[in-house]
Amino acid sequence: MKGCKFCADIDEPGLYKPYQPCKTVKGKRCDACFKIKQLEYQIAEAKKAVDKLFEQHLADGQYPLIFGAVCRSWRQIAWSTPSLWSSIEIDAERHYHPTCREVAGKWLNRSAQLPLMIRLCAPPTFDWYRKRKNEEGLCELFDIINQHSNRWKTLNVEIIGTFFDHLWEDSQPGSVLRTLRLRSTGSSFPPPGVRFQGTKPRPENVALSSFYFRDVEIGWDNVTSAELLWLHVEDFLELLKQAPKLHICTLLINCIPRMDAHFPIPSDAIVHDQLSEFTYKFAHVSNYDEALDTFFDKTSFPGLTRFAWEPLRPESKYHIPELPARSMLSFFQHSCCLLKELVISETRLIDDEIIPILTELLSLEKLDLSPSYIDLYVPDNLFRLMGETAVENDRNKAERLLPELQSFKYTHGSPATQLAWEHIPAMFGPLCEVELPSLRPLKTVEIRVAKKDSPSFTYIDEETIGRIHAILETGVDLEIRDKDTNSDLVQASVVQHESIARKSTRRCPKR
Repeated sequence: MKGCKFCADIDEPGLYKPYQPCKTVKGKRCDACFKIKQLEYQIAEAKKAVDKLFEQHLADGQYPLIFGAVCRSWRQIAWSTPSLWSSIEIDAERHYHPTCREVAGKWLNRSAQLPLMIRLCAPPTFDWYRKRKNEEGLCELFDIINQHSNRWKTLNVEIIGTFFDHLWEDSQPGSVLRTLRLRSTGSSFPPPGVRFQGTKPRPENVALSSFYFRDVEIGWDNVTSAELLWLHVEDFLELLKQAPKLHICTLLINCIPRMDAHFPIPSDAIVHDQLSEFTYKFAHVSNYDEALDTFFDKTSFPGLTRFAWEPLRPESKYHIPELPARSMLSFFQHSCCLLKELVISETRLIDDEIIPILTELLSLEKLDLSPSYIDLYVPDNLFRLMGETAVENDRNKAERLLPELQSFKYTHGSPATQLAWEHIPAMFGPLCEVELPSLRPLKTVEIRVAKKDSPSFTYIDEETIGRIHAILETGVDLEIRDKDTNSDLVQASVVQHESIARKSTRRCPKR
C-alpha cells in the first residue's frame, strides 16, 4: 500500500487535505479523495457561473453597484470583474455633486483596459448651464471621460452645443472608437466643430444632430451607418463622396439658408452604389421643397433595397405633410434600384401620386403605408387595382402592380373616413387561381383602423367575413385590427353579428 497520490503530495493543488494521508493500491486516488477532487471542480465551475451571471447585466445601469452592496464576497467579485464597468451612462443633472462624479471616475477605473461605452447627457435648457456649480461639474465630468479617451469604443453625448469645445480639449480617441453619437441640444446652431486631438478617429457608426459637415473632423472612409439630422443638402452630397462604405443612412435636411455654401452643388447626380437602406426624416420647415428636390435630383443609389419616408416626430394633427411624389418617382427611376421594401408614414396620400410610384417598383416585396391622421385618403382604388392585377396575364402584363409583393401593411389615417371592407379580400384576386404561379405571392397583410372616436366605423359585414375566412384557409396571414387596442376586428365583427342574431331571436314571438 502506498500513500494516495492526491492527499500525500503537498505540492498537488487543492482546497482540502486530510490530516493523515490515506493509503491505496499503487498510490492512486482513493474514493474519498476522488470525490474531493470532483467537489473542487464543481466549486470552480460555480465561481465561473457567478462571474458570467454578473456580466449578463452589463447594460443595466446601476447593477454593478447593487451587486457590490449585497455582501463582501459579491463586492470582491464585482470589483474584480472589469467587464461590469466598461459601460456607463452619466446624467449630468444627477451628477452635480462631487461625490457622484467621484463614483463615475472610480467606475471607469475598474474597467481596467477594456474598450468603453460612454453616454453623457445634460438638460437641454440654458438655465441649467448658467449655474456655476453645474458648469464646473460638467467640465469635471469631461475631464474624467477624457482620461480614458484612448479606450472609447462608443461615445454618445447630448449637451448644449457651445459646451462641445470643452469635451475635445484633451481627448485623443484611439483606433477602438467604433460608434460616435453627438447631439447638440438647445437652440444654438451650429455648435462648435468636432476636433479631437491627435489622429482623426475612423468610426463605423456615426450619428450627428445640428452639426456642419466640414466641422466634424473624423475619417468618413470607414463609416457604414450614419444618422444625420439637420444637415444641409450640399453637406450630405459631400459626405457621400467621402463615405464610400456607407450602407445604412438616416437623413433630415436642414433648409435654413447659409451665407455661403460650404460645398458646391454638383452638376451631375452623386452615385453611391453601396447604400442599401435609406430613411428620410421629414419635418415642417421653410424652404423645404427646394432642398428636397435638390436631394432627389442629385443622388442616385443603385444598390438601394429599403427606402423609408417618416416624420422626425409625430406630426401635428393640424398639419398634413405632402409626399414629394414627382421628385421621389424621378429618384427611383434614375437610381434603377431593385427596391425590396418601401415605408411611407404619416403623410398625405393621393392615388394619382402613390400608384405611379408603386407601378415603377416592380421588385418590391414589402410595403407599409400610413396616411396622415387628418388625411381623408381611403385605399379603395389601390386595393381594387391590386385585385385586378393579382394574376399576370397578357392583358395586364405591361401595367401589373407590385408583382413580387409578399407583405403589405396599411394603417388608416383619419377616423372620419371608413374603409370599404369588401375591397380587402378583393386585393388577393380570384380564390380559384391561388395555385397559379403567376399569382402575386402576397402572404402577409395587416390592416389597422381606428375604431375609437370614429363616427364612420362599421363592423365588417358577414359576406366579407366569409371571404376573409376563405382566404385564411389558403394559408395567407390576414389581420384586420384596431390600431389603438390591437383587438381583432374580424373576430369582433363575428361576435357583433352573433349578438344581433341572438337579440333578434329573443324578439320573435312564440307560436
